[in-house]
Amino acid sequence: MEKYNNNIDGTIDIQEQMAKNKKSAKKKILWMAGIFSLAAAVIATGTLVLRKDLKINPLLAQNYEVHGVDVSHYQGTIDWAAVKEEGIEYAFIRLGLRGYESAKIVLDEYYEANMAGANSAGVAAGVYFFTQAVTVEEAKEEADFVIEHLKGYDVSCPVVFDVERISGGKGRADQLTKEERTDITIAFCEAVRAAGYTPMIYGNVVCFTRLLDMAKLNDYEKWYAFYDDYMYMPYNVSCWQYTEKGLVEGIPGNVDLNISFKTW
Repeated sequence: MEKYNNNIDGTIDIQEQMAKNKKSAKKKILWMAGIFSLAAAVIATGTLVLRKDLKINPLLAQNYEVHGVDVSHYQGTIDWAAVKEEGIEYAFIRLGLRGYESAKIVLDEYYEANMAGANSAGVAAGVYFFTQAVTVEEAKEEADFVIEHLKGYDVSCPVVFDVERISGGKGRADQLTKEERTDITIAFCEAVRAAGYTPMIYGNVVCFTRLLDMAKLNDYEKWYAFYDDYMYMPYNVSCWQYTEKGLVEGIPGNVDLNISFKTW
């Protein structure tokens, strides 16, 4: 999601993906660096047409309820009417971030335009915030910032806490213990919930297996980034970000694509 983050780097060429998806499904086993023996191996066959020329193999959900994108200033100016016409039903819009060196909380420069555009076009909206909080107090400060900037907008989808680390160990929060990061996550989510919004946690396989104590986070929605034909995760997830190389009419360049397994 964040361009300077070390997400699972499984970039996808859409045409290549379409060709791959025509092949029979195969079992895959995910091993996680000594801490994750076998997450799950779920087999599915066939393809599901999500958008005009995008296909992906079905997994986990019996029915795909909603298909969406997540955007930030990296996408520039978006034609939200065209996005809606393309069939995109929801968007997670980056509200802001805390600087990974400066610790300054910053509003995404396209946040207001994106929220107004999505609301106007009838695209359901949620938001996400990239955290670099190193204390519970800072997490609450981030939540207060987010809640303040939700005022005046229709926010029907979750408010998301992005807990990824910065690549290369440069982030101020990279050295947090699992317990510390979990407490910080809970503090943010509880503040969001108290304000009347649905909290959600975004992360990749490293976040959900090494950085957080997932047993303490069962009460919150999960949004999982995993760039492959199939998704493997032993925890319940509500949303799957399956590529960062999607193409959607109305959005310049590449964009993250998501499947949501539920509605809010």
